[in-house]
Amino acid sequence: MKIKYIDVTFRAAKLDIIDLSNKIIDEYAEQGFVLTLRQLYYQIVARDLFPEDRKYTQHKKTKKWFKDLINGTKNCFPNYTWLGTIISNARQAGLVDWDALIDNTRTINTNGHWDGPKDILAAIYEQYAIDKWATQPYRPEVWIEKDALLFEVEPAVGSIQIVTEDQTTPIAWHRKPSLWVIVYTNRLIIERCKKYVFVGGT
Repeated sequence: MKIKYIDVTFRAAKLDIIDLSNKIIDEYAEQGFVLTLRQLYYQIVARDLFPEDRKYTQHKKTKKWFKDLINGTKNCFPNYTWLGTIISNARQAGLVDWDALIDNTRTINTNGHWDGPKDILAAIYEQYAIDKWATQPYRPEVWIEKDALLFEVEPAVGSIQIVTEDQTTPIAWHRKPSLWVIVYTNRLIIERCKKYVFVGGT
């Protein structure tokens, strides 16, 4: 839902980015996906939609970014933060849907509550599942590099059992160097299950 809280005056270049962002967001929404800001950014980079005057190069020693219209790149931190600021302001101005983008790294942990015993039993019933791979000769796993890619992989994976560093979930995601924690943990699981594991990555 688009809700306006403040008045913001955007220059033409920023209005273009807002319009392009909304088109990309709608394109994925039609497929049932909700993007993160980083995914939106990569889509804009891949489609070469950032303005031509937003090319940067990172200084090798200072690591600071500076404009370089000749040899610079649009895939850079300044453009990521620029996009983030635009989207944030556009949301407050009512130009971008508040539910159009998600942030998988920002969550609120709360205790579960139910209206009565009947409701908690219904919740348990919905969560009940049998380990379909327990009696199979192979136990497939799917590993991906970032949790931001979950929405792209999950529909294809379906009910395949996958192991993460902390629990069993539909998809395994990791941030370096925690990959090696998962590898070690998985080794113990493999030894316990006495089954082969095929690992696929994106």
